[in-house]
Amino acid sequence: MTGIGIIGAGNVGLHLAKTFSCTGEFSIELFTRNPDRTNGIEDQTTVELCQEIGAFKADILFVCVPDHAVLKVINEIPSSKTIIVTGGSIDLEKLNRPLAGVFYPMQTFSAQVELTYTNYPVFIEGTTTEITSKLEELANAIGKTFQRSTYAERVHYHLSAVWVNNFTNHLLYQAKQLTEANNLNWDLFYPLLEETIAKMKSLGPYASQTGPAKRNDEETIDRHLGMLSETQQEMYKILTQSIKDTYNSNENGKL
Repeated sequence: MTGIGIIGAGNVGLHLAKTFSCTGEFSIELFTRNPDRTNGIEDQTTVELCQEIGAFKADILFVCVPDHAVLKVINEIPSSKTIIVTGGSIDLEKLNRPLAGVFYPMQTFSAQVELTYTNYPVFIEGTTTEITSKLEELANAIGKTFQRSTYAERVHYHLSAVWVNNFTNHLLYQAKQLTEANNLNWDLFYPLLEETIAKMKSLGPYASQTGPAKRNDEETIDRHLGMLSETQQEMYKILTQSIKDTYNSNENGKL
């Protein structure tokens, strides 16, 4: 049985530990400096807790920590181990390790919520062909679509993912703040959100755009601005101008 070590009990670390463990094909060890964050995974699965980084029996170690902490953690790991990082914006060459790879799952993870869409893509790169092949085997074992990628490709996927997920989620947070401040029912927005995603998948985001900014409805835009805080006004103005620039410039180019 292949041994896999996982360093970090954040959202990605716990997800991978549970996912690999559930296949029954791997023995999983998990190390974290915050044992309270494991969510009891050691009681729910076959995952074993490792007491220190140097005590891993596995030769393949997934480093699932924030990007700024990766190099510090890696420096604590013996050079005989194969290091696998999971961040989308990490340059493999800068790790300065002969046995290393990237296994970037392009999905949003929260430890307290089970994934709805489990067939997410995984972007793979290795310092050797053997490591790359091994990462492909691991992706196949957990039923994921994988794609070999260079750092230059991967970092742009990650950048776009920030727009798709992180920024979108923050805009939803702002919208929810508005509804709560005005005693509105947030649940009534779910059909709109679901239709927005469905239409985008069908038509693409450019053709799906509607709203006051696209139709240059200044009266509505001014009314909205008067209802917002100073910070929200700045966000609204930036997005409105971006929409105007996108569609006005393209329409003018057709004349």
